[in-house]
Amino acid sequence: MVDAGAPVVQLSAQDTPEVVIDLPEQALAGLAPGADFTVWHRSDPDVEVAATLDRVDPIADSATRTRRLYLTLPPDAPFRLGALVRARFGTVDAPSLSLPAEALVATDSLPFVWRVIRDDAGARVEQAPVQAAAPSRARVHHPRP
Repeated sequence: MVDAGAPVVQLSAQDTPEVVIDLPEQALAGLAPGADFTVWHRSDPDVEVAATLDRVDPIADSATRTRRLYLTLPPDAPFRLGALVRARFGTVDAPSLSLPAEALVATDSLPFVWRVIRDDAGARVEQAPVQAAAPSRARVHHPRP
């Protein structure tokens, strides 16, 4: 016996493989259909696959307050149905970060962030120019420098 409205069976189409992830509402800032993601299998992090955001559930889950995202994979993706994967915003060649808007230093030319470089002799900082998206909820998204 199950409660009314409780899912009993979930079917999966075989024509377009996809990854399903859940994100909190604040992590959705700046995401729109077509956004690029990188996906990899938990047991094989060296094999990364490009994925594209197809759709976002319009209503948050009442228990976790997260929204479900559906990422479309290429047909030759090396994942089996039900595989545990990880995902990050951005592509393999151009990953993206989300930072507090205060981390950006505005100048007349390009905005930048301070990057810490650690080596055997210690650490130093340098300016790293970024291309930032419009701030949303006091955060900015930009490609990783």
